[in-house]
Amino acid sequence: MPQVAARLTAAPTARRDLPWWGWLAAGLAAYALAVLTLRITASGAVIAPWWPAAGLTTILLLMAPKRQLWAPIVLTLIVTLAANLTIGRPPLLAALYCIANTVEMVVLAGILGLHRRPFTLDTMRAAVRFIMATLVAAIVLGSLVGSAAWMLTGVSFLTTSSTAAASHIAAVLLIGPFGALPPAAAARSRVPLWEALLQAALLAAAVAAAFRPGADLPLSFVVFSFLGWGLLRQRVVIAYAQTLVTAIAVLLLTRFDPTSFGSQALPKPDVVLTTVVFLCTLGIFTVLMVTARYEIERAHAISLRTTQDLLDTERERTEVLRLKLELERQREDFVATTSHELRTPITSIAGYTELLSESPHLDPRERDWVDVIDRNTARLTELVEDLLALGRASSPVPSRAVQPVPARELVDDTIATHRPSADAKAITVTASVDDTVLHGSPSDIRRALTNLVTNAIKFTPASGVIEISVVRRDDTATVTVTDTGPGMSADTFAHAFERFYRGADAEQLSTPGTGLGLSIVRELIERNGGRVWLEHPDGGGLRAGFALPATAGTAS
Repeated sequence: MPQVAARLTAAPTARRDLPWWGWLAAGLAAYALAVLTLRITASGAVIAPWWPAAGLTTILLLMAPKRQLWAPIVLTLIVTLAANLTIGRPPLLAALYCIANTVEMVVLAGILGLHRRPFTLDTMRAAVRFIMATLVAAIVLGSLVGSAAWMLTGVSFLTTSSTAAASHIAAVLLIGPFGALPPAAAARSRVPLWEALLQAALLAAAVAAAFRPGADLPLSFVVFSFLGWGLLRQRVVIAYAQTLVTAIAVLLLTRFDPTSFGSQALPKPDVVLTTVVFLCTLGIFTVLMVTARYEIERAHAISLRTTQDLLDTERERTEVLRLKLELERQREDFVATTSHELRTPITSIAGYTELLSESPHLDPRERDWVDVIDRNTARLTELVEDLLALGRASSPVPSRAVQPVPARELVDDTIATHRPSADAKAITVTASVDDTVLHGSPSDIRRALTNLVTNAIKFTPASGVIEISVVRRDDTATVTVTDTGPGMSADTFAHAFERFYRGADAEQLSTPGTGLGLSIVRELIERNGGRVWLEHPDGGGLRAGFALPATAGTAS
């Protein structure tokens, strides 16, 4: 079905040039058809009741590329003149008739815009345009033919013009659509053979009952019931062909029988006109029905294709999401496993380093070596803790892990932990805390505050000041860490919470770190239902903070 929809929505295909022998064959066919039609014209009728040559030249007109549009028009001129002269019409009358037919083709091509692009019966707008173009072109032809016949033979202008116009309308509407078939006309699902045979048999029976010689009931309307069945079910080309065969059968049955429409009083000229009007109705009915059905089928195919595309997109999105989750799980497993595996040797290194540092037998040079080992062991320990915190931060907090965390106890423990590193740089750490109780995972909150204070100590110059503040408003507490360091550049500020990001200022100051501290803070706080931010206070430095659910009082 997607392939069908693609063909249905495609632009009209460019028409191929017809070789010279093709035009010659088409001209001979149109000439033979015109002569045959004129030969079998019912006695008493000045104008042929049906002019299939007009339908054939319309097919050629609709199928011709822009640079060959002149060819079917010239062909119409030659064929009409030759056919009228062949049956013995006066040369002047034959010339006027061929001019009228040629003008009809020019008007039809102009209204359909064939000089701009190919025409296809694929929408109801196109169907209505085709019908209106046919009517206008036929009326112009009828006026010219009626005037010529009245001036040269004295026959009734109204009868002649109306019969000529109706005969051309019927021919163009019944035969012309074969030159404007929509794309993928054969892509329709097959109709069961038994249904096709039953429909054809019932249609034939309806035509025979309505137009048989001696018919005394007006049953022509019955034909439309069974014809409509075929138009809605058969392929486009078969639907048009079935209507054409029906029209030919009606013409043959009504040629010499004035009672074919259930009336004993109609003279032959009136029977001819009535028959032609009936054929016009068949043509209009068929064009509208087939085009409407085709447009509905195309809309349905496009809808199916759109739905299929959406389903495919959703499946792809689901697969991408599954792969993402799988990769995330593997990453977390790798981080957790690697971190735990690293902890054991690092702990051993740290322990033996401590023992070595307490030995009285180390000379100053050896003691410096032990200090280097101790510092790098501490850095490795910090990195492992960061990796573990990062893996933990990506998973939601279990409800049982949410506990009350007294703010004063949290801040005091954090200051005590960082006192040695702060004292080493003569940094003053102050606190402003009330009796607020935070709610969340205690390990997450402690880790978040620890990271903020660690960063502040790293970037605060010697003899600087760090202030830790906890302020509660309603059911939310704000925890901030403000330092008197150099702050952040605009670029670093924009990327501060990205994993493994280290700003140029940190590189210039040779500040140690992995670029995970602030990203861990954000993920830990957000998974506990809070938010994190950075800002530059008026006095300089940097203020980092987070907000979490909180209550007043002390933890029980």
